Amino acid sequence: MNNDTVDTGNIRISKNDFIYLDYDQWVVTDGKEELVDTTIKENAKNTEVNKEQYAPIGVIVGSGFIIKSLEEQLEKMTLNKEEVIIIPPEKGYGERDLKKVRLYSSAEVLRVMKKYKIDKPLTVGLEMPMVTGKNDDGEPVIEIGRVMTVTPGRVRIDFNNKYSGKTMKFKMKIIKRIDNNIDKMRFIIEHYYSNPDDFVIDFKDDNLIMKIPERAWQDHDWFDAKVKIISSYREFVDKEGRITIIEEHYGIAPLPEKVAESLKNNDAGSKAEAGKENESVTEPQPPTGT
Repeated sequence: MNNDTVDTGNIRISKNDFIYLDYDQWVVTDGKEELVDTTIKENAKNTEVNKEQYAPIGVIVGSGFIIKSLEEQLEKMTLNKEEVIIIPPEKGYGERDLKKVRLYSSAEVLRVMKKYKIDKPLTVGLEMPMVTGKNDDGEPVIEIGRVMTVTPGRVRIDFNNKYSGKTMKFKMKIIKRIDNNIDKMRFIIEHYYSNPDDFVIDFKDDNLIMKIPERAWQDHDWFDAKVKIISSYREFVDKEGRITIIEEHYGIAPLPEKVAESLKNNDAGSKAEAGKENESVTEPQPPTGT
C-alpha cells in the first residue's frame, strides 16, 4: 500500500481521485469580472470577499461535490498546473427561475429567525431556512433562501442559487492528490463530520480499524455522519475490505487493595463511635405532676 500523499510532479487527475485545490471565482457581467470567492487570502484583498478561513477545498473527483462542468474540467487537469474555465449559466448554476421566488409574512419570517436563533437584522441579503412545500410523505421541505425585499408585513425571499443566470469564471490549481487510504478516510470524516485529528485510524491485514474519540460517540450528529462516512469509503476507496469501528468507554478505576481496606476500616470505626455517642445520650423525661 502506498502511504505517501503525492503533492509534486506532472500527475494526471482521474475520476474518484481525492484532491485539494485552490481557486478564484468571478462573476462575469458584460465583460466585467467581479471576484466573488477565493481560497487564497491574498487574492481577497481590496474585494468584497470576506471569509473566516481561506484554505484549499477537498474534492472527490466525479462525486458531485462541485458542479458537473467543473468536475469534468478536473478530469482533464494535471497536478500543480493552473487552468482557467468559463462556465455559462446553463452549464453552471442554471437559469434563474421566478417560481423559486416566494412571498412570506413578516411574522412568519420573524418566527423562523427566533427558532433558528438568527441574531441579525431582517435586511436584504440575509440567508435563512424556510418551508417551501412538502415532499411525497407530506413532510415539510426546508430550503435556504435570500431576502430580496422587506416591506411592511411582507418579505420576498429568493431560493435560486445566488449565481443562477450568471456566467462564471474559475481559475483552478490542484495542489495535492491523496494516495493512501488512511488519509482518504480522514478526508471523508472531515467532509461529513468534523476535524479528524483525534480519530485513530490504522490498517491491519488490509482491513481499516478506526477508534473514534469520546466527543464523537457522545454526539448525536456522529450517528448520521457515520453512515455517510462508511458509504463514501465503500464507494470511492474500498468496496470489500472490513471496517472496524472501536468505541472505548471507561468506568471508574478500582482503588488499590490497601487503600480500599483502610477506607473500610475508617468507615467502620466512625460508625462504632457514632453508636457509642447515641447510647450515652439520655432521652429527656416528661415532667411528673405533684
